[in-house]
Amino acid sequence: MRVLFIPSWFPTSSNLSAGHFIKQLAIDLSESNVQIEVLFFDYSYKHLSQKKSATEIINTNLKIHHMSGFHFPKMNANTQDKWVKTCINESKSLIENWDFDFIHSHDYVASFVGAKLSTDKNIKHIISLHHSNFIENKIKLWRIDLLQKVFHDAFKLITPSSKFTDKINSDFATNAITIPHYIHWELYLKEKSNNPLKAISVTSYESVKNNAGLINFCIENKVEIDIFGSTEKELLKDLPDHIKFKGKISFNELQKIYSSYDFLISFSHVETFGLTVLEAFSHGLPVLVKNKIGGLDLVNESNGMFIDNEFNYQNFINAISSFESEKIQENTKKTFNKKKIIDKSLIVWSFNFTKNDYTN
Repeated sequence: MRVLFIPSWFPTSSNLSAGHFIKQLAIDLSESNVQIEVLFFDYSYKHLSQKKSATEIINTNLKIHHMSGFHFPKMNANTQDKWVKTCINESKSLIENWDFDFIHSHDYVASFVGAKLSTDKNIKHIISLHHSNFIENKIKLWRIDLLQKVFHDAFKLITPSSKFTDKINSDFATNAITIPHYIHWELYLKEKSNNPLKAISVTSYESVKNNAGLINFCIENKVEIDIFGSTEKELLKDLPDHIKFKGKISFNELQKIYSSYDFLISFSHVETFGLTVLEAFSHGLPVLVKNKIGGLDLVNESNGMFIDNEFNYQNFINAISSFESEKIQENTKKTFNKKKIIDKSLIVWSFNFTKNDYTN
């Protein structure tokens, strides 16, 4: 099986965490004897006049072509079409002699490139969607009109959570399916509880992450917490001693420290899945989650609570002792098992599946 994989974001030397799970998916599928060429257009590159390409060989089945010097298409349908054609022309020498079985694009920017190549080469196109703009209704109307056709012409759409799948199917009259993220990292079990209890949060510099809400919640409830990632500088002024901002750390470092905390707080307005929640569960941590869209596939009475109108922080603290870390970790390992979910992806890529393959 030969696949051209086009992600909308991907790890770069300047941002190793961007799209980390997308790169891991490509690696794991390539190790299942699938030949993959990744074509990534870095539209955050500063020097737009200097288009460059660099090829990274991961293993015998996986090559990654990093294309830099591209802007993000924001204006209208005409400028986006010009951007798509530029992307394809600049990468033509890399892919024109390769015979793909199909194209898999990730999220809506890359899906336009995938759709054009799919039409040009007359091969099937699969799209996986993760961006919260779909949930937030923040995609511009002109782009929605284009997406209607891209989604309609695609062989299959994939999202990581059931609520997101329902949203896409409702808004675009599609037949999307759900394939969640999975555990691919080393596991550690939550250590004995701290006194006082200590929380962890992992966030980024985006308004949807609701960092101000997170900090205010922790101030009001006197939550002892370490916050990792990036956030607005003005929020870090005069933080009380029980709230500490730790900055960015690598993915592997992060996985090693989850187990030293008692629970995770995810205060984001919108999560299409909730990858940090899965990470916390994999180490036996219960969670507090603000948003229910991705969380409904993850959180239940045995592993956490939602922060909603009926939520009371003291009730959660009282319930901490009833959450069994070993059980949380074991259930998470079974549900989000790497082999199980990779096998589901391979079923889609083989074009031989039924709805039942995604409901069990």
